[in-house]
Amino acid sequence: DEPTTALDVTTQAHILATLRRLCKSQGVAAVYVSHDLAVIKDLVDRVMVMYAGRIVETATRDALFSRPSHPYTRGLLAAIPDVAGRRELRAIGGHAPAPGQRPQGCGFGPRCERFRAGCSQQEPLLQPLSPGHEVACLAPHGQPLQRIALAPIAAVDARTDK
Repeated sequence: DEPTTALDVTTQAHILATLRRLCKSQGVAAVYVSHDLAVIKDLVDRVMVMYAGRIVETATRDALFSRPSHPYTRGLLAAIPDVAGRRELRAIGGHAPAPGQRPQGCGFGPRCERFRAGCSQQEPLLQPLSPGHEVACLAPHGQPLQRIALAPIAAVDARTDK
């Protein structure tokens, strides 16, 4: 969980390159838990987005960053600062529920701009949108998200660790 959060970008890039290299050379997978979407975008093949302890969307990296479907996923991506300053930063309104106090139905419902009556009746289950892309939402987004410029992690050559 967040093994590189407090590190400078050069050290962070070195550690992430080492993780990638080790996973590839050993033929293993790693689970990386993070709130840093720039790191996620450069590190993983598949992404699971969780809200209030529940998986709300799962997809390949490319599908999630180009076509996020859950309102929370879209909110997270819209809240990433634009390093070029081309768009305004958008916060997600409201507050996450306190532990043990999830609302009935969709946990994100009270914060969701797409909320409708059915959202408070039952918790949405993951439903396939396309092969390998699932979302737990009664009113998922269908349109691609406008391109978001994430600041790349400093480049480190995984073959030489330099």
